[in-house]
Amino acid sequence: MRGLSNTEYISYIDGDVLYVDHHDILRAVLGDYPLATSFDQVEHLITYLQGVAQRMLDTE
Repeated sequence: MRGLSNTEYISYIDGDVLYVDHHDILRAVLGDYPLATSFDQVEHLITYLQGVAQRMLDTE
């Protein structure tokens, strides 16, 4: 994955990892399980991912 360009990574995330179904529910492609069903849940997911990003920065 480190070799992917930003454009390739965005394409990978949007379609190969995540998608939004016809009910506007954010889902994982593998397993088709919901990740967020509301704006608030998306905001919490973003906050979580920001924490992951910070941990990754701290280890570089």
